[in-house]
Amino acid sequence: MLASIKPAAFVFDLDGLILDTESLCIEVAQQVLAKYGCTLTKEAQRAALGKRPLDCWRDVAKILKLDVTAQQLFDESEPLLIARWADTRPLPGARRLLEHLHACGAKITLATSTSRATYDRKLANKPWLRDLVQACVCGDEVKYGKPAPDVFIAAAQQLGVAPQDCLCFEDAPSGVEGAVAAGMKIVVVPSIVETTEDYTITTGADTNAAGGYSSHVIDSVVCFCMCGHALKNLHPHSAC
Repeated sequence: MLASIKPAAFVFDLDGLILDTESLCIEVAQQVLAKYGCTLTKEAQRAALGKRPLDCWRDVAKILKLDVTAQQLFDESEPLLIARWADTRPLPGARRLLEHLHACGAKITLATSTSRATYDRKLANKPWLRDLVQACVCGDEVKYGKPAPDVFIAAAQQLGVAPQDCLCFEDAPSGVEGAVAAGMKIVVVPSIVETTEDYTITTGADTNAAGGYSSHVIDSVVCFCMCGHALKNLHPHSAC
């Protein structure tokens, strides 16, 4: 059971889990696609969720049968996003959970699909977030992006721990797949695009055939319970 796991480190996704960037990305994507007479469908949103920007646009263009390159769509969207990244806000409970883990002396790292330059822009007005994490691996610092496990393996290596000893928080199916492939234990927090039911097949049973991971789905990081993680609970009334 996930409640019995005592992690050596905690690995967090950034977008849609700690920061509310997905609503901004959807808004900008709709704006760009409108020029081509297209609407961003739920199917396209789900396919792109959690991936590196060019991979996102490649999937969106394919699903919408859009005769435009991913690079062109990226070039049109990026200036609109750059101007607003710094204003993105933390999602409910995210900062509180990170502060609590930090106060407990836990090792914390980020494993994000965003590029290092964009990561810096997103954190421009958030010095608290830099102070709470010991490391971060960005999408342009590994060979393959999510759903490949590269970014998760690199994140564990930066902290000097084995991936199977990490507890990973993810909101996107591509991230869940990558973390599972790395051998990490997973807490799934469905994004604004997904619902809890969308993760039933992705996460499967508590343990895979090799016994390499456990998974647990919660509605929000606010619901995460420290019970059994060798850390004091966030508050006395947390639901396990």
